[in-house]
Amino acid sequence: MKKFLLLCLPLVHAVAFYYFASFILEPYKSRGQAQILSKKGNKFLRIGAVEEALKAYHQTVELNPENKFAWNILGLIYRDQEKNQDALEVYDQALQILPQASILWNNRGTVLVKMDELEKALLSFDRALELDPKYSDAWNNRGVIFLELGRLPEAIIALDRSIELNPQNGNTWYNLARVYGAMKNKEQTLSSLKRALQWDPARKKRIHKEPAFKFLLTDGSFKMLSNKSD
Repeated sequence: MKKFLLLCLPLVHAVAFYYFASFILEPYKSRGQAQILSKKGNKFLRIGAVEEALKAYHQTVELNPENKFAWNILGLIYRDQEKNQDALEVYDQALQILPQASILWNNRGTVLVKMDELEKALLSFDRALELDPKYSDAWNNRGVIFLELGRLPEAIIALDRSIELNPQNGNTWYNLARVYGAMKNKEQTLSSLKRALQWDPARKKRIHKEPAFKFLLTDGSFKMLSNKSD
């Protein structure tokens, strides 16, 4: 019996070590597989294979639920497909796992905007900014919500903060011009619009269609901006 036990002991150790190693290394193996799937998802997106990309990203977050970037892209795909409820469910599920991820709160807010849930969207942007006060995109989005709600002074404060953090964002300058346009402030509208076109010249072809600039349609300076940018 003793001889039998001595002969079996290395085997017992080997089996124990196998299961111990599997337990320790499995998370790293899963993360590695998740990374491979995430890269596949990126490739599928680049060639426009959306359904394949969705499948790859779903598999990614199943293997590594803490991959906030995969969750984020998954939500953005659904949002851009106008599948807003699916996108919202993705972000809600992700935030149960990653409640401190400001990017997920921000993009959850953008989905709620598309669903015309402005007050709920504002709460999402506020949460993103609680987690990351220097998140310029969230400040911009907060400003847009205030604009849509008619809270124009608050919109200016939020957009000014976004510009302070990222002064080269043409989109934020454009939104600030919209706010001043809603206030019929000609000087500030033109000044902000000029900065918007400096960083995003492609907008010049569309500014005459913006309702907030309607009061400037006969203005000479506005006409120059809409025809060409410096």
